[in-house]
Formats: sequence, C-alpha cells, structure tokens
Amino acid sequence: MLPVALVLALSAASASAVSVHTTAHEQRKIPHFVHQFWHESGLPSAAAHRQRTWKAAHPHWEYKLWTHVDNKQLVAEHYAWFKDTYDSLPEPAMQDEAARFLNLHHYGGMYADLQLVALRATDDLVASHKLVLASAAHDDDAPASDTNEWMASARWHPFWLFAVAQVLQAAGAEDVSTAAVTGAAMLDKAVAAGEMPHARLWRRWFGELSDTAFGGCMSGSGDHFLECATAQRLGPIGQQHLFSVYMHTNPD
Repeated sequence: MLPVALVLALSAASASAVSVHTTAHEQRKIPHFVHQFWHESGLPSAAAHRQRTWKAAHPHWEYKLWTHVDNKQLVAEHYAWFKDTYDSLPEPAMQDEAARFLNLHHYGGMYADLQLVALRATDDLVASHKLVLASAAHDDDAPASDTNEWMASARWHPFWLFAVAQVLQAAGAEDVSTAAVTGAAMLDKAVAAGEMPHARLWRRWFGELSDTAFGGCMSGSGDHFLECATAQRLGPIGQQHLFSVYMHTNPD
C-alpha cells in the first residue's frame, strides 16, 4: 500500500510530463472540459438527453464521455502505480468512481454525473477557482458531506492525489463498500487529509427534478430543455440553480 508522500511523488513525475506548451498559468485555471461517464459508448435515450443538456449549456467546452475501457486505459498508461489497486477493486463501479479523480487530475475540467441535468453554464463558477466540490448539505450550517456526482478542478490539482491515497488505504480495510472506498465517505476523508483551499457548491445551488414537474421538458434537444426548465423554475433560489439531480422512475 502506497503512503500519501509516495503517491504525491509518483504523480509529480506524471505532472512533469505536461507539454512544454502548457504554461503554469494555464495549469492554475479550470479548463473548459466536461467529463462524463457511461459504462459503454452507447447511451440509453434518457441518459443521452441529460448528456445533451451539458453540451447545450457548454457549447464551447471540450467534451468526453468516458467508458470503462477508457478508464482502464488511462490508469494503465498514466497511473501504473495505481493499476494493481484499481484492478483489485471488487466492483466495476468502484473502479470507475476512482477513475473520475484521475480524469480530473490528468486533464482538469468538470465532471458531471449523467444523473444530472444542466440548467445553465458553469463558466463563471469555474473561472475564479482551482478546485470546486459539491456538497449534499444545503448550507455551511451542516456537515459538508461532499459528493462525487459533480467536481471541478485545474489540471494536475494535488487534491486528487489525496483522494487516490484514500482509495489505496480504504481498499485494504474491512469496510469495502462503495461509499467507503471510492464514494462520499472517502471523499470527505480526502478533504480532511488534504486541507486544501477549495470552493464548495452547497446543495441549495442545485435541486431535484422529477418526472411530474419537468416531464414535459424531457424531449427534443438540450436547448429545448434549458428553455423549458427555465420557464418552469419558481422563485429566486430555483433561478440560481446551476444543475439538478433528475429524480426519475426510469432507471436509465
């Protein structure tokens, strides 16, 4: 099992391979790059629609839909020191959650789960921060309870190394649940261990959609959804939402 210091050293070697054309200033910014994941390249129609909302809200951003095969290749090519632990994780879902951290470490940008629907662009949010995490708590009066459904960072941000270090440690522990090894509980530990400055997107800034409330919006293009959802959002808080968790009855 690798200690945190060694993880940092190994990844520093990876970071040194950045193209000489990438300036230090560019590395400090969150790139305009949307990362999403599905276990295979073909998306069910509902997930494909949610994907389109992110593309429509960020038309000038680079976009990549990662698959399980893509993630394994990234680990093998750029994080070989993590490969044994990655391969030993008991569920593919754990492997792919761990890979989210490496997607963001290697490329930077924004990860958005395909259960989320974009309601507006996040350009302003990422412009002024190097690391932004989302919380399941509504405000800072409650414990943060960070979620890995939405995350954003600059390229090579060291926080993701603390996250990977937590995965390395948790993978050999007694509790091998997804939450403990690669999910929210692990992410909370990484935040505590890293003690790095970051912005937090509290739950009050993103809401929940339902089939009943927004079902009529879930057809057509991503642009259509944005217009429809904007028209139906009520109150000042709703108008401030950046994205929403789509609570639906269809499992896709």
